[in-house]
Amino acid sequence: MAQAQLANAYFSGTGTEQNHAEAAKYSLLAAEQGLNAGQNQIGYQYEHGLGVPMDLAEAASWYRRAADQGQPNAMHNLALLILSDQTVEQDPAMAYAWLDLAIRHYSVRAGPQSDIAIRLVEMPVPARLQNALRQRDQLGSQIPVAALLRAIAFVSDWQTAHGGPVAQESEAFPFGIEPRQGTQTTRLRLAAAHLSGDGVAQDLESARELLGPLSEEGVGPAQFLY
Repeated sequence: MAQAQLANAYFSGTGTEQNHAEAAKYSLLAAEQGLNAGQNQIGYQYEHGLGVPMDLAEAASWYRRAADQGQPNAMHNLALLILSDQTVEQDPAMAYAWLDLAIRHYSVRAGPQSDIAIRLVEMPVPARLQNALRQRDQLGSQIPVAALLRAIAFVSDWQTAHGGPVAQESEAFPFGIEPRQGTQTTRLRLAAAHLSGDGVAQDLESARELLGPLSEEGVGPAQFLY
């Protein structure tokens, strides 16, 4: 943790002169010790060429290591890097999946006691959560249904392998936001695909599971179909 705190001080110029090279040195030390805050920050510095040569593949590698430890900033950063025109392989389904996982982890860690792993780089968690929600839901209305289903399967597999966020139900969503699988539009698209077999095997039970909550939320087409 001391290396991460030094990295943060040098990166931001808090209590010392700003020095991105020194920040990178201590971020890398923290990252190599397995601290997800350091992994996220060195990924960020590689992505933007701050104190180290710009290297997007290296950035993605460090983001993924931090993301697999449940670090939501790293999940968010990885998603945006995947969507970037600069990346070698753009994959909107994987970007959607990492945004969804970031939202789930931001939602349970966004209270006033958030640790340094959350605060280390960039904007406060509530703003990051809102941005991730907007980005995920915009993406969910655009990508093919087959890609959405692949993203949802990845999220499920990741949570099985790594575990999901743990919080009491009353504490889980401090901003009144549930990390559902996208907006009403996204969920309605998935339900329609399951009903028609468009891009996915026809599955009436899955369609009903999606349409039920949508109907309760007052979505007209869902009420009609349900």
